[in-house]
Amino acid sequence: MVGLSTKDMPVTKADSIDVLCDYIMAIEDDTTLEMTWVRSFNPFKIEIFVKDLQNILTINKDMTLRCFDMAVRLLANKESCRPKGEIINNRKHYMDMHFWRMVGFGKLPKYHQDPTAEELAKTLDCWPSMNYYITGCRYVLMPWKFNGCHALFVIDHVKKHVTFIDFTPTQDWCKHMPYKRCNTSYLVLPAMAMWGNDRRMKFVGDAKIVRRNFVIDLLSYEDNSCRYAIPANIQQRLIDIAKKD
Repeated sequence: MVGLSTKDMPVTKADSIDVLCDYIMAIEDDTTLEMTWVRSFNPFKIEIFVKDLQNILTINKDMTLRCFDMAVRLLANKESCRPKGEIINNRKHYMDMHFWRMVGFGKLPKYHQDPTAEELAKTLDCWPSMNYYITGCRYVLMPWKFNGCHALFVIDHVKKHVTFIDFTPTQDWCKHMPYKRCNTSYLVLPAMAMWGNDRRMKFVGDAKIVRRNFVIDLLSYEDNSCRYAIPANIQQRLIDIAKKD
């Protein structure tokens, strides 16, 4: 693959991200689109293809479930890097979409998996990078999906209550911007990350920026067992972007 020069780097981090994402969107070769650029095995295998990255960068397309699960995995990894004092006081358990898929809420009965209690309980297991029991977590963050939009349940073990956040845009608000319904997953994820930090939640309003930053996070994943498959020029661009933090 050619066409992404590492010379004359743009001045800002945002410019560098734009150049890299535009390059990914310009890929048309079918073989390249089917290549795996991100792979993770813990606690189960997830593969992200180049075509998935293009899907993320397309503002009128929803995030695939495997990309969402991978994003939650990134959040769990970041959680493990927090100061121990902060984790002990407000420990969070991040759930991906496995529980939702198993339960099959909102789907026809033929699509239900009919899981056992043991299989459902595994969705509450400690993440591989951490060491805790679900009963020791103050918050359990459970994403949900219905009518094509994402929502978030937050179980607070200390206050003994459940908070439900529905990110579905009202029809009047988004009637001229139907793609807003495709961006609810990109609101749930930062809500999960910000929950419990005692500060008012602030969301990035530009869906394009959110999606592009997410692609950078995926490609920069430290435990990516497929990093070797990412072209050298893109890897160099990622290194340059990281230096601008």
